[in-house]
Amino acid sequence: MALKPIWLLGCGAGLGLAVLLVIGGIVSLFRGGATAVRDVAFEIVVWPVLMLSVLLAMFAATAAGLDMLGFRFFDQKRSAWESVLRLNSNEVRELKVAVPRHDSQWSMPILVQNGELGELQLDSDRSVILTINQPDGPDRMREERILLQAGEPFQWTRTPDAFGPLAGGIEKFYFHVSDDQDTSAQGGAESLVRKIASVSVPLAPAMAALMATDQRAVPTMTAVAEENRPAQVQIVLKTQPVVPQASIIPITAIGLVGYVGFFLLLQGLFPKLSAVAIATSREAMGQPLYYLLLGAGAVFLLAMLFTPFFTFGEDVRQYKDSGLTAIMVFSIFFAVWTASVSVADEIEGRTALTVLSKPIGRREFIIGKYLGIIAPVAVNFILIGTFFLILTSYKVVYDARESADPNVLWQQCYAEMAQTAPGLVVYFMEVAVLASISVAIATRLPLLPNLVICTSIYMVGHLLPLLVKSTASRFEIVAFMGQLFATVLPVLDHFNVYAAVAAGIDIPLSYVGWVALYSLNYIAIAMLFALALFEDRDLA
Repeated sequence: MALKPIWLLGCGAGLGLAVLLVIGGIVSLFRGGATAVRDVAFEIVVWPVLMLSVLLAMFAATAAGLDMLGFRFFDQKRSAWESVLRLNSNEVRELKVAVPRHDSQWSMPILVQNGELGELQLDSDRSVILTINQPDGPDRMREERILLQAGEPFQWTRTPDAFGPLAGGIEKFYFHVSDDQDTSAQGGAESLVRKIASVSVPLAPAMAALMATDQRAVPTMTAVAEENRPAQVQIVLKTQPVVPQASIIPITAIGLVGYVGFFLLLQGLFPKLSAVAIATSREAMGQPLYYLLLGAGAVFLLAMLFTPFFTFGEDVRQYKDSGLTAIMVFSIFFAVWTASVSVADEIEGRTALTVLSKPIGRREFIIGKYLGIIAPVAVNFILIGTFFLILTSYKVVYDARESADPNVLWQQCYAEMAQTAPGLVVYFMEVAVLASISVAIATRLPLLPNLVICTSIYMVGHLLPLLVKSTASRFEIVAFMGQLFATVLPVLDHFNVYAAVAAGIDIPLSYVGWVALYSLNYIAIAMLFALALFEDRDLA
């Protein structure tokens, strides 16, 4: 159950690898392109990500192969890939239909794909009998009738295990209106009417078996006025892909292609900058501290998986927040330490003078150092972050087993993963901002002062909103200092997504975009400040 969302992740990794193979083949057609592709693929900041993608793709392919042999691992493989092409099918349709009092029969085109009906809302000012999927032949098992009372709206929402007429697609609504006498004479229609008020419609097992064999049946809707007067029926249709969780497939593929493509473009367009960045990354990832922090993070996440939090059913959310915080803290420490070793120590040891004696300017040196520091951090977030997502998916099943809850579904595992992934992106941007500040400080100060200053900025940055609010009504000089800190220092509270994680709320992509824009602006300012400090630094 917990591995089914990972299957979708593996499909995205496989799709990304396929796209990279195509791009690599095209680039190899140009002069020197094959060498550039090979060099980038085997760089220390690229090949671990590629290996992880290959493992995920192999897992997805193995699971698909086992299903072909009879193992029921994931029953919606084809629907998931079809949903990738239908991710833009989310829409809301509102229809108002006048049901006349006299006998009439007419149709209205709807064209909802099979399985994409996500929600159906019905309302009427008169009592109306609605027949869903009225069959053309004698078989009545696929028929479902709803008594829509005046002023009592009906609502149906798709559940993960929804089936039956309402769970299928709708090509047309057929409206048939009869008088009261005709309605009562239609084979005891009123005795077949069921008033449904829940969010899901339970159907008979025979109907479920029929729908399982006839998935492409065209559903229809018939409306019968129960009272001998006109009725106004309002219909609201909300559609969604059959497997909306399939959105992780293109997102994963785009992320993989973007990550590898960034280093390919960096090497092709800025070779000097790329040389400094790659050399810095090799030095940083060659240190034992990097693997010590990576292993410590993995052990911490695994240990917290089986640790009870005593949160009365909210252990999953507490685990997500603890894991995100641990990954961020380990990454900040590594970024600050690497900045001091790679920048400050090279300046003090006059290694920077040797590098700058080559055709590499001070701008390439500083910006390349920053990219070389943030690249291992990105690798750490990708590797340990993927491991964290897998554990988060399993945490849902583990807690359900501990609480004897048999109703856990793989969609719940995916939902927890989907809420966690944006948090990883946001916390990575916070580390990137602090890394840029650390690089600027490292141009003048050694490791210990750098750690102290970055730790202070981290603490004050998260308290800035409270600081500004508390100093607003104080003396002018106190209020001025609060505003000054809020202007100069990064407002790290923008990166704090604990409230959303604790409440189980999805982090909007628009919020992630605004935070990314804020991060890029502050990183650019920090890099300009670092260049200004390094420009007149006497390296001799």
